Order: sequence, then C-alpha cells, then structure tokens
Amino acid sequence: ALRCASDTPSDKASISRTANRIARELYAFLKAHLPSAHAQRKFHLVMSFLRRRHGGRSIGPEHLDDATVLDFWLFAAAGTDGEADFRKFETVFRAFVDLRSALAAGRDRAALQAPLPLGPDRAAGEVDPANVNAAIAHVDVRRAPLELLRAAPANAIKFLNKRETAAIALLIEAGDGALAMPLSVLRALVFGAVQARITQSLRRGDGCPLPAMASNDADSYSGRRQRIRETRDHLERVLLATFHVLASARHDQAITVLLGLRPEIDLTPLAPLFRDARGTADNVVDFPSPAAGVQFLSEIATGPENCPDLAVFVSEAKAAFRRIARQGFPGADNGGTTVDGFADAVEALFAIRDQVERFLGRLARAAPPHGCWDRQHAADAAVFHDRFRTLYGETT
Repeated sequence: ALRCASDTPSDKASISRTANRIARELYAFLKAHLPSAHAQRKFHLVMSFLRRRHGGRSIGPEHLDDATVLDFWLFAAAGTDGEADFRKFETVFRAFVDLRSALAAGRDRAALQAPLPLGPDRAAGEVDPANVNAAIAHVDVRRAPLELLRAAPANAIKFLNKRETAAIALLIEAGDGALAMPLSVLRALVFGAVQARITQSLRRGDGCPLPAMASNDADSYSGRRQRIRETRDHLERVLLATFHVLASARHDQAITVLLGLRPEIDLTPLAPLFRDARGTADNVVDFPSPAAGVQFLSEIATGPENCPDLAVFVSEAKAAFRRIARQGFPGADNGGTTVDGFADAVEALFAIRDQVERFLGRLARAAPPHGCWDRQHAADAAVFHDRFRTLYGETT
C-alpha cells in the first residue's frame, strides 16, 4: 500500500508517478494472462450457439465438428454481434480449434482431480500405465514446428518455400483440431482463400470479384489435397537430404533421421559394432567409448557394401541432397550448408511430416456428407458463394 508522508506537491507527484507505474505494470500483466474483452465476447457467442444447438447440455470437444463450424459461420457471419468479427470462415475455424483445445484441457484437468486407478484389471476400471504415459506425451505441450524452422540457425535453410508452407500451415497450426474437423480445413483453405481475395479487392476499391472467381482445379478440394501430398513428398526428400548433411558431418542426429525415415532398416551386418555396447531400459544404446560411436556414424555416412539396406538409403539421401536447389543446399549459390541448422530442424521436420501424414490419412478415411470430395466441393461452393454474395455483393 502507498501512503503519503506529507502533503507537499513533490510527494504527491512522486506518489502519482508510482501509482501510474503500478497501474501500467498491472495492466501489462493482465493483458498477458487474461483474454481480452473482445476474445471473451467471441467465446461466449460460440458457447451460446453450442448450448442452444445441444439443448443446454454440457459441451465437450466431441461436440465441435465440421457441420457445427459451417453452421456457426452461416449464423454469425452476418454480424449478430457487431464486435465479434466472424465474417471470415478461417476466423471461425481457428476459434473452434482454440475452443476445442480449451475444452480438452479442461477435461484433462478434471480427470486428474478424479483419477482412475492404475493396473492390469480392466474389468475393475483400472488404466494401463502405458496408455497414461502416451496421453501425457501427446498433450504435454502444443508445439509450433513451423516457428522452429523460422528460428536461427534453421532459418538459414529454406526447407519449405511459400507455396509449400501455405499448403500445410493451417493444418499444422490446428494440430488435433485439423484431425477432428478435416473438412473445415479444406473449406478454410479453398473458400477462405476466395474470401481473402474478395476482401483485398474491396480494400483496393476494385469491387467484389466473385463472379470471376470460379473455382479451378487448384482451388478444389482435390487440388488442395494434391498440394498437401506434394508437400508431404517434398518433406521426405528434405529429410533424406538432412540425413546426408548430418551423416557427412558425423552428427549424431543422423541416427535419429535414419531410424525416423526407415525404422524397419536391416542393420544386422553392423552388429559387431554393438558387441560391447550397453543397452538401457529405454532401448538406448550406450557405446563403450566415443570411438565406437564415431565408427558407427562413419559406417552410416559411407553406406558400407556389406549392409545393403544402409547402402541404398545413403545413396538415396545423397541424390536427394543434390537435387534440391535452395538456400542452404548445394544447388543454390549460398556459401555452403549449415550443419547446426539441419540438426536443429530435425524435430520440427518430423513433427510437420507426421502431422501431414495423419491429416492425409484422416481425409482418406473420411466420408464426405455428399459422398465424394468433388461433389462435396460443388455443394460447398454453392453455400459459400451464396453467403459471399450476401456479405459482399456481386459488383465487378
């Protein structure tokens, strides 16, 4: 607490300055740790919609699906709450992703407050500890692997160009939300891009170009899926090239890349290198000396003829490295490669690749409401273009 020692002007001025500083610091703390009033209004608007939709029942992450995202956008895009801007479909999708994460986190905390017993007796409601460990690892932290690639030293290497990043950024950032609402990802990628072009045109005073924005193959769901597949294939080539760089430098991350790309590879011919190695409970091999580990890395780098699987992999990695002509790769005039950049990028590259694989697998298993992806795209195009006409008009 502050107390004025005297009524002199200098004391009052000092107290005023101190009070203002405390107010600024308190405001900065609250801004960093509490959602803004605008964000809270958006949250309450979404939750009110969900409660009405489900008859006032408690809302969980399972209630947030593709149909709900689209229905909410159609309801809210016209501006039922003028301060909660839900005109953009991508904004709605991202809000649902955040809400789904918050609901899942709340459920996890509630489960921790009333934990089930651990043990082998499933009939008694006991939980397998292995499942608990997997769940903890899965929800421990929501990482941003694309941000890791933008940070030094990895940012000295162009692992992904703008087109490739645009193809996958939304589904990477959405994480589990992309897997729970895969059609919404495609809708945001295709029709969100159309909406962005409309708003940019209107800002320039060019009018609404909607009539000229008939979807082409690249802007269809099939076209977007193809872009994602191409980026997935590119990530495989980049990881092969990364192995080549790390193995050539005898960097131990080369082993991580090798086993991540070819977990089934037969390294039996290299067994003599492991004769005196010590295994741990975590299946980690501890070489008896640094020299043994260096020798193993040398074998990995050269791809010995007595280990055919490894020789083929090393050859593929070298070829992939030579074919990439970008910053940080040999095909570009950039002063050579940065080993630390490749090493730091390994975790992020695998995280991105794995999420892309999961998303493509989710799309392959999905059953679009209109039967197939082409018919689904045609049906969605009619819905979105009708709403765009309502929001923006059709002037050219």
